[in-house]
Amino acid sequence: MQIWSAEIKELESLNTSIKGRFPDLEKELEQLIKFDDANVILIYSRRCLEVIISDLCINELKKASQDRTSERDY
Repeated sequence: MQIWSAEIKELESLNTSIKGRFPDLEKELEQLIKFDDANVILIYSRRCLEVIISDLCINELKKASQDRTSERDY
């Protein structure tokens, strides 16, 4: 997507800087960078955020994160 070229370059730079240190995030970022479809980009953006939040919960809070959808009691 031409209008997102600056952001894509930033993501490529970020991906290069984390290479080998965060394999889960690296995998999601690679997918995010290569697609042009806005819906797919949104999905991979969300997956990147999920990887980051899960890593923070595990490493900083010392507990596994829980998916909010599994907590619903309707």
